[in-house]
Amino acid sequence: MLYIIINTQLLYGLYLRDPYTVYHLRCMYTYSPYDVRLWQAQGASYQEMGRLREAIVCFKRALLGADANEIAIALKLARLHNDLDETADAVHYHRRVIEISRVTCTSWYYDSTISSGDTADDIVNPIAEWARSAMYVARYYYVSEGGDLELARELLETVAGSNSEDADSAADLLKRVKTAIGRKEEEGSVKEEC
Repeated sequence: MLYIIINTQLLYGLYLRDPYTVYHLRCMYTYSPYDVRLWQAQGASYQEMGRLREAIVCFKRALLGADANEIAIALKLARLHNDLDETADAVHYHRRVIEISRVTCTSWYYDSTISSGDTADDIVNPIAEWARSAMYVARYYYVSEGGDLELARELLETVAGSNSEDADSAADLLKRVKTAIGRKEEEGSVKEEC
């Protein structure tokens, strides 16, 4: 009976407002310890209560049992780490979103859009899914000392060349990243001459 109640709560999103939800969800782990939905529900409950550390633990546990192509949980983890000012961890999950989205979108578009007359140039990789993650990662590497500016440039060029809503801000940041790369190369050449 408890399993039916929890599943109904999960279905309708009622778990966020029920004060006993965390207790009920913990009881459910006895019956189904690998159920990703239960871990997500408990993480969402903790997040709603403002207990972000516990929410991160639950979402990480959900990510272990989730599909390899799951990006929603990784985005939640990135947001939670960002809220806790743990930028390096947030970047880790944003990079995961980028990698998964690139692979899945490319394969989906390859399967669904190629006709007999299409060439590789006709296939467009939609980046709207991961453009914000790419912007977050690029900003992090631009600002951080010794950051991977080449990766930032690559991500920004992709976003700037797309039709996503972040294309204009990506183009602006791309100019600054290219300038930083140029300065870094000039410093390297000056050191070699000395």
